[in-house]
Amino acid sequence: MKIKYSELIGTLVILFALIGNQSTRLFGISYGFLFKILYFSKYILCFLFIAYYLTHRRSFAVTKNVSNRFLKLSIPLFALMILTECLALGFSEVPQIYGVHYWSRSLFVFIDRFCIWTTCFLMWKYIGKKSLDCITRAVVADAIIILVCALIRVGISGIANSFLSILADTQENFFEVHELTFAIGMLIIYYLFFDAERRSNKKLLVFFLTISFLLGDKRIGIFAIVVAGIFALFVRKRGLSKKSLATLGSCGILICMLYIALIYNSVFFAMLLKYNISSSGRDIIFGYFTRRTTFGISHMGWGIAGISKVIENWDASEVMYMQSISGLHNDILATYISYGIIGSILWFAYYLLYLPNRFFSKFSKRTATIYMAMVLYLFVTYLTDNTADYFVCQVLLLLIPLSQLRNS
Repeated sequence: MKIKYSELIGTLVILFALIGNQSTRLFGISYGFLFKILYFSKYILCFLFIAYYLTHRRSFAVTKNVSNRFLKLSIPLFALMILTECLALGFSEVPQIYGVHYWSRSLFVFIDRFCIWTTCFLMWKYIGKKSLDCITRAVVADAIIILVCALIRVGISGIANSFLSILADTQENFFEVHELTFAIGMLIIYYLFFDAERRSNKKLLVFFLTISFLLGDKRIGIFAIVVAGIFALFVRKRGLSKKSLATLGSCGILICMLYIALIYNSVFFAMLLKYNISSSGRDIIFGYFTRRTTFGISHMGWGIAGISKVIENWDASEVMYMQSISGLHNDILATYISYGIIGSILWFAYYLLYLPNRFFSKFSKRTATIYMAMVLYLFVTYLTDNTADYFVCQVLLLLIPLSQLRNS
């Protein structure tokens, strides 16, 4: 069977996006030239995909009109990011403190989001509805690579300890790879509730994905699958009307803002303490940022790179010397701190109101319904993780709904 270059490049972008964040776990490296090559490989491959597009403008699965309709969906997001940086320049101390180091990180955030949308656009344009098959192959391949590395690095006994660590809630699980686990969760929801294709290996695929997901040991991911799965069970046949989409999206925005208010008022962690639920140190991390910001109209945002620069340079004694903190581990709160109160409401509205409405109007009712199931899953994970920055999860958010459309 002849393999199309577009399929190969698209699959490699996804595979290396996953592997690039697993170099420490897979290969035992956390710095140096090879570490950087692996981390940036997805961007290198993405720009290689762009070069392929510029030199092979033929054999498209989707027409120019339809693919451009999709690409235009990104305009409000990039406009909001630019507006946020303009406001940060005038109102936030973070860009002033870190200067060129802040703006280089800001540029990187733009490039990352550009590569996410470009990957979606090119995969769908060249491969069409088979894009999801390419992503699934990449995810399965990565899960197998992790299993093989586990056998090599920790052996059968280490794998057994990983199984036991899930039950004992310890930190010894070799399979706890965040982005892969959350991406698998999205695929499980799709294949269980929305996939209409007749696949001879579907049961085996879902079984393998489920085992891999459980080995990932992400409690918030399990909760997200339950929530999104119940939602999908009720809407998968009849779908959602425009009015229902608007109602759900509006409720989602209100819940996000209420959740942020509860964190600033210390009510959220008081509730966790009352019911003896561990916050895993998140109260310390959140407290560091809430002490330096306010909940109200006066908060105009730190800028899209503000949190990451502060984490790089903070006084570790203020967060009890916790190690390897790469993010706020709460994308709802992170969005508020980065974009400000007005910007965060617009960010929530973009994902919960604008995109569902556009998917419904420009593509189909079923596309919008599937998108709502996926965005519900991700917003649940946003409560305790950095999923909004996970490359593959954001690609899946856009491509899973489009996989329902016929090539045109």
